Amino acid sequence: MTTPLFSTLLLALVQGVAEFLPISSSGHLTILQHLLGIREDNLLLTVVLHGGTLLSVLLFFRKRIWELFLSLLRLPFRYKEVKPEERSTLLGLVVVTAITGAAGILFKDAIEQAFSSPAVSLGGLFFTGTLLLTTRFARERDRIPPLAHYILLGVAQSVAILPGISRSGSTIAVALLLGWLGAKAAEFSFLASLPAVAGALLLEITKVQAFSNPSLLLLGFLVSFFVGLASIALLLRVLRKGSFPLFGFYCLSVALLGTLLFVF
Repeated sequence: MTTPLFSTLLLALVQGVAEFLPISSSGHLTILQHLLGIREDNLLLTVVLHGGTLLSVLLFFRKRIWELFLSLLRLPFRYKEVKPEERSTLLGLVVVTAITGAAGILFKDAIEQAFSSPAVSLGGLFFTGTLLLTTRFARERDRIPPLAHYILLGVAQSVAILPGISRSGSTIAVALLLGWLGAKAAEFSFLASLPAVAGALLLEITKVQAFSNPSLLLLGFLVSFFVGLASIALLLRVLRKGSFPLFGFYCLSVALLGTLLFVF
């Protein structure tokens, strides 16, 4: 068994790193909980950790978010003044959010059952690792994405609701395979995570019960927030260097190690 302090620190660290790096936070958390006896029974801790990473995205991309917000306000009245790229991004965020939300509602029960199975998490990590490795063959084409791209990204983010499948990894990998620039793919992936994570937080908050140690909540929030900021910066640097597929080897290694540990 582990102490509450150790559990909080470990879960916050994993959340901050794996939420943004393409290695699946849900997969790592599920495996850790089963191997180390860590239990994430209190939903308030879950909400706080996700809140920390949500804030890190808002802070890191604050300028871009503000630009899109202003474009959204101008759109109904000065449509032609809004750049085509801005209109495309706003449309894409709506499409991806709608598809993800629909999938979460339609498959809610199956998704909840999947989170209780380490086997599903390990399978998800194998899938994520394989997908990331395929980006070695991606070729960049700098153009405004068509609607079909956003539909595919919505499907990718929906599939990533399952444990072990990285949300950032799936969406960025699909975008890269569609010819997106690395920085653009990462930016859109993180922006698309905002409504998805916020929606999940709202659902979790309704189930929250009392928590006896506010100091642990604050610690978990701060750790997930600062580690989240560092993880975003690291991922953008990795994309610039063209090293994104290396995360695929990591995911496959963790999946293989996890399989051996659970089997033996």
